[in-house]
Amino acid sequence: TVGDVRLGTHNGDIEVAARAQHVVLESHNGDVDATVEASGPLGGTIDTHNGDVVLVLTGSPDCTIEADTHNGGIRLDREASVVTKSRTELECRLGGGAGQLRLDTHNGSIVIR
Repeated sequence: TVGDVRLGTHNGDIEVAARAQHVVLESHNGDVDATVEASGPLGGTIDTHNGDVVLVLTGSPDCTIEADTHNGGIRLDREASVVTKSRTELECRLGGGAGQLRLDTHNGSIVIR
């Protein structure tokens, strides 16, 4: 897929690999495992209430990532300009930070690679 990617489920996992400029991935009770190839601005949201988020970014994405979890941790496994970081919150920039990408989970961890 190239362009916009929009996927949602209420009781299930999401696993996707795409070339995209904008992603919206939402699961209420499930993990989200996404590999996104982007060249240039990347925006969107990845959200799950009860699950983990694993995001693998390839290519040359240009975005500001804001990640938040209430009952889990956040791990950044790639080079990025970190603005703020705690156990449950992260803001970082890839490239110039042109796009806005938001990652949220209430009961789970977030990994960015």
